Amino acid sequence: MSDPSSFKSNLYSGAAEFGRVNSSISLVICSIIGLIFIIVGFFLLYKYYNDSDKHTYEVSAKILSVSSCSNNVNLMGCNIDLSYNYNGKNYTVNNFLYEFNKQTNLNSVIDTTTPIYINPSNPSDISQNSDNSYKVGGIIFIVLGIIVPLFSYLNWWLTRKYKTLAAVEGVQSGINIIRNI
Repeated sequence: MSDPSSFKSNLYSGAAEFGRVNSSISLVICSIIGLIFIIVGFFLLYKYYNDSDKHTYEVSAKILSVSSCSNNVNLMGCNIDLSYNYNGKNYTVNNFLYEFNKQTNLNSVIDTTTPIYINPSNPSDISQNSDNSYKVGGIIFIVLGIIVPLFSYLNWWLTRKYKTLAAVEGVQSGINIIRNI
């Protein structure tokens, strides 16, 4: 008959080894994901800093008229005429495609103001959305691309240092495998 303490020791060691293997695989996967996030982040920053048509300056524009709207799932795209002031000069844009929420009463938006974004080097070039989102998105992707592998590395290091944690990781992975069958 086998020794029960030997069985427990073997089970504990096997779970710990499975946890270490699992953390190693997670480290490789998280490192690849982190690298992809960093590449995407640098691409977004490159796009932000090298795009000559940056719509980064917010101005308040007065809606003069609304015409020819088309509906999609949640938004309504309408051609609007609007006017705004930039650096003391008045600009008027006709037939600018602007997206409204479907519940918007179009008669109530005439003579109201709405934020738009202009290209400071060409103030008649406008957009409903800011290009600053490329910069913010790029920074977020780079930060996540660094943090995700760091936490995965910390988990890998801790499972190498502490056999108990490695065993817990192994048991948790085993339970997840069984649960997903």
